[in-house]
Amino acid sequence: MAEKKNPVQVQGEWVHPDQQKQGWGWRMWLWPIGLLGPLIGSIISIVILIAILWGLKFVNVMLQSGFITQIISSVDANISLFFMFFLFTSYAKFFMMRSRAAYMLLHPLSEAAATLFTAWILGWLLSYTGEVTNVSLVSYAGGLISANLLPIFLFVLVLGYVSVAMHRNDRRFPQ
Repeated sequence: MAEKKNPVQVQGEWVHPDQQKQGWGWRMWLWPIGLLGPLIGSIISIVILIAILWGLKFVNVMLQSGFITQIISSVDANISLFFMFFLFTSYAKFFMMRSRAAYMLLHPLSEAAATLFTAWILGWLLSYTGEVTNVSLVSYAGGLISANLLPIFLFVLVLGYVSVAMHRNDRRFPQ
């Protein structure tokens, strides 16, 4: 009996366990482009982010909200960090889908970077919200998150590598 092959999978290429479920999603659109795919995807993400900022500026003309103005100026000031984050995660996902070894190396790092980025944004939002509303507990929580970004990153990174090491012999990951 002939074995049925996945038409997306190239001979000898490792397939991410969740790739079978995803099918031809938005990431697969950039797959045939090769190494330029993640770069193009990151550029598209930044263009969408800039369009959202312009939309917020337009809405803020009517609202005159200091909070929205602060968000826009902060994202504007850190647009290069957003681009580097999009670029790193795009290339990490690209390589993780291509190689089992890259998955085991990059998955924990990618998850830790995403957690760090989310904590950084959350810390900033809580700090600024606490200042605007004069609620010191909210401002303190934001400052606490912002002050502990490195320990948060390291904790998630170590937890990710421990998880990968424990599941190294999992049957879902072919040898």
